[in-house]
Amino acid sequence: MRDLGRFKTLTGGDYFTAERKHQQPVRFKNQALLIFSANRFPKIDVSDPAFWSRWVPVKFPNEFERDTGYEDRTFTPEFMEGFLNLVLRKIPEILKNGIFTNESVMDEWLADSSNQHMFIKEELERCPGALLVKDSLYQQYVHWCGLKDVEVLSKKLLTSQMEQAGALINVRPKINGKQEHCYQGFKRKGEEAIRADSEKEGSTLSTFSPSEKNDNPTRLPEFPTFSKLREKQKNSTDHDLFFPSIYEKKPGKPGNIKKPGNPGYGDRPRE
Repeated sequence: MRDLGRFKTLTGGDYFTAERKHQQPVRFKNQALLIFSANRFPKIDVSDPAFWSRWVPVKFPNEFERDTGYEDRTFTPEFMEGFLNLVLRKIPEILKNGIFTNESVMDEWLADSSNQHMFIKEELERCPGALLVKDSLYQQYVHWCGLKDVEVLSKKLLTSQMEQAGALINVRPKINGKQEHCYQGFKRKGEEAIRADSEKEGSTLSTFSPSEKNDNPTRLPEFPTFSKLREKQKNSTDHDLFFPSIYEKKPGKPGNIKKPGNPGYGDRPRE
């Protein structure tokens, strides 16, 4: 699924513009129920709750042999009339309570469309402040794929899945004295959480004492003010130091724009 914005527009009660061949486009608010059929959930990269709340997955796990006479026997006028009555009986309840969605739709969808989501669900668990080195975790994922006999996806996609799961993905702490690219917020199941050196018991942070700061002050470069530049301009013949005044206030007038070549453009005319 590529255009999620269009899906949200059609299912969110917003106005949508549709093209008509050889006619003017038409704007409308969709009232139809969208139904999709597929053997697998499509791959998707989204973590928006508004997207997941608009799906009601219905599984059809049973398989049947082809029966050429099924439709003729089943879809009779009597059957269709009875089915319509069942639907009409349910409508007031749906209008009052809405359609109950499957809370696990996101897990089902992502697990079916991405083995990385399944890897995270099976091998990792949430742990505030815990760290996972990116390169090490990806190697563990590659090993897991070998055991499961599934396709190995890219490290970039794994980072996206970790972010969807709730991990911080741009963390660079020091671990055992070495700065590492890490995910934060998860640890491996059954293992001790990895912590940054600054969080380990008895560690000391490298800081400057007040005397060291005074002995080695860090000063920002001093930039000249506009008045100093103007003063330098008056005493220089270098045209690169010419900073014209764009507006000149005069009594009784809100502003008089000076144009190049007119007397009074800047402090002196151009040569």
